[in-house]
Amino acid sequence: MNDYDIVDKILECLKDCKKHKIGEVQDRVCFDEFKFKKLVELLDRMGLINVEGDEVVITKIGLDYLNLPEVP
Repeated sequence: MNDYDIVDKILECLKDCKKHKIGEVQDRVCFDEFKFKKLVELLDRMGLINVEGDEVVITKIGLDYLNLPEVP
């Protein structure tokens, strides 16, 4: 799995625009807990997601990122 695959996988879990428990998203993407939490912090700072306590929700920017065409 390359670096962008995990970002895509996290955002795919959130694309329904509902709040999700951070732990449940981590379980779904099967990623190391420490690295996952750091990545969630980074995505929050980048504006792709919003972290609200122990919940996370995708932003419009995150949805736009998911709709970008794939690069070969």
